[in-house]
Amino acid sequence: MQRLALLIAALGVGLLAAQSCTKRLVTRPDSYAGRQLLAGSGGGFTGFTTTYILLDNGQLFRKHHGDTTYLPLGKQKRALVRRFFTAAEDTCQIKTTRYDQPGNRSRFVGWQQGEQTYRVTWSVADTAVPAAYPALYNAFMAMIPDSVRLN
Repeated sequence: MQRLALLIAALGVGLLAAQSCTKRLVTRPDSYAGRQLLAGSGGGFTGFTTTYILLDNGQLFRKHHGDTTYLPLGKQKRALVRRFFTAAEDTCQIKTTRYDQPGNRSRFVGWQQGEQTYRVTWSVADTAVPAAYPALYNAFMAMIPDSVRLN
């Protein structure tokens, strides 16, 4: 009887440990099937690009030119994630906007899911870019902690 109780307790602890481990798993953007929102900048003398990626599950990542891995930056709240995706999909209408005007130093906002990819790119000095895009870019970048933001 004591052995049975001990076995049940051990199984319960094992199940709890397995559940807590699965909640901590980080999904990588390159293998994620859901929607992704990207924002970044690049160019200049080096031509390096830094991309920040928000998954629709709230996970946030950074990838800098030449990096082979994605740096996890934490998880965002569901309501904030929903607002960003609504802004990109509905306000900006990123799936139908065609604007690719890079400059020496450029910024971009992108959306992707599976094989579908949409991206709007503009020069930092560009005044013709649809106004919703710089606003979305600035809001997105404000979400990135200063300690991990690369310019």
